[in-house]
Amino acid sequence: MNVLQGKWARTLDRHAAFGEFHKAKYKSLREFELERIIEQQAEEMIACTQHLSVMYEQIHSITHLARVLKLSLPFDDVIDIFERILAETLEIKTVFYLELSEDVLQVQSSTIASRVSPETIVRLEQQLIQASGDVVFACDGDLKGLLCTRVRSKNMVAWLVAVPCVERVFGSEESQFMLTISRMLESHLLNRSLFEEKDLMQIAFVRSLISTLDARDHYTQGHSLRVAEVAADLANRMGLAHEEIDAVYTSGLLHDIGKIGISDHVLRKSDQLTDSDWEEIKRHPVVGYEILSKIPQFENILPGVRHHHERVDGKGYPDGIRGSELAIMPRILAVADAFDAMSSDRPYRPGMPEGVVNRILARGAGTQWDTGIIALFLEYRKEIRKSWSCSVSESCLERF
Repeated sequence: MNVLQGKWARTLDRHAAFGEFHKAKYKSLREFELERIIEQQAEEMIACTQHLSVMYEQIHSITHLARVLKLSLPFDDVIDIFERILAETLEIKTVFYLELSEDVLQVQSSTIASRVSPETIVRLEQQLIQASGDVVFACDGDLKGLLCTRVRSKNMVAWLVAVPCVERVFGSEESQFMLTISRMLESHLLNRSLFEEKDLMQIAFVRSLISTLDARDHYTQGHSLRVAEVAADLANRMGLAHEEIDAVYTSGLLHDIGKIGISDHVLRKSDQLTDSDWEEIKRHPVVGYEILSKIPQFENILPGVRHHHERVDGKGYPDGIRGSELAIMPRILAVADAFDAMSSDRPYRPGMPEGVVNRILARGAGTQWDTGIIALFLEYRKEIRKSWSCSVSESCLERF
């Protein structure tokens, strides 16, 4: 009996030991599996973080593009912005822009000559001409690794081409970002085309208005054109932005458009004007303002049209604005207008000598005209008068 009990006890011990072994083994496998899952999740977290970082950079670049793009920017500047943004975001060697015209690619990038050989461009040209999709991974010789995305606009097809660094390989993420940027460039080029068409219509309208005024008042024919030239010259020397200079110029062209509403008896009078005649003439800034205020595109030039006869001492018309309340545009136009009016021949008097005009302008600084603008005019009076003399016999509308 004791022998049997001993054997049974040893059997139970062996089973217990075997169970403990399998339990330990199971625990080890479980821990291994948990460690593997943790490592996998850590790798996925790192990949997700890297992806989010890339997405952030791309969204930041797209936002920056949307902020800096302006329809008034020169075409070359627009392309430079797109190339720089792509190169910086993708951390690559360079990006260049190709236009496809009559099955010939024209390189439009200023940096491409030192980065890619002409032979490479020729081989790339053949691939892109035959491409059916909007994304092309070039794969011929030294073209291998180039990423190209199509840019469609109104009158042509172009491509943005990214050249990677030696160790860089483009994938779907880069191609999708390039395609997004290409779509932005397409939209910008379309808007630019529409903007230029609108400008052409506006230019035609301005020409028509000026021709109408000149037809009614042949004695002052060309006055508005010359005022616009002198005013734009002054605005440029003052360091105003390109858009502001254009606005000053257009306002100069149309500053007297209100004379359309003045009677022919006064407008074409060859004798000295009476006080009542002057009161009639003094209506023209308000008439011009009312005509142009109904056209949204001319909103930015209205201050020059309405206030070019205001004085810095507040004694001008029609609103008696004075000092800093008077915008820079009418201050510039007031000087340009006075200079041309005094220097030009009139039916009742010849143009004043240069010295007399300069003395009158100098005496009126700080009362009738802005002191700083008069000082600038007198500093550059020789250059301005030389340009003005040419404008007397030439059409300033060539600026358009």
